[in-house]
Amino acid sequence: MKYKARDFLLLKDVDNVLVTCRNFLAGEYVDIDGESVSVDQDTPAGYKIARFEIENGELIVKCGMTIGECTKKTAKGSQLHIHNMDSLYIASHLKGGARYG
Repeated sequence: MKYKARDFLLLKDVDNVLVTCRNFLAGEYVDIDGESVSVDQDTPAGYKIARFEIENGELIVKCGMTIGECTKKTAKGSQLHIHNMDSLYIASHLKGGARYG
């Protein structure tokens, strides 16, 4: 699957999210896997958008790893962030080189 280099980054083939490489405006149409979809809200560079429709309770996979759980059905092309996902990161992740959490 190819994406415009300036639009998205697919980190691993198993990921169900894409990382934005530029800012997107709500209502902007983008091509995801050959389908034209509308971005649901303003989305800054570096944020996640759904590569596929993601159901409530489905795990969010980024860089081949589970990073969260979807808390409401999310359409393809929609932003994924704290408003529609719960983080599954563990409290022992490092922040500034020190134990965090």
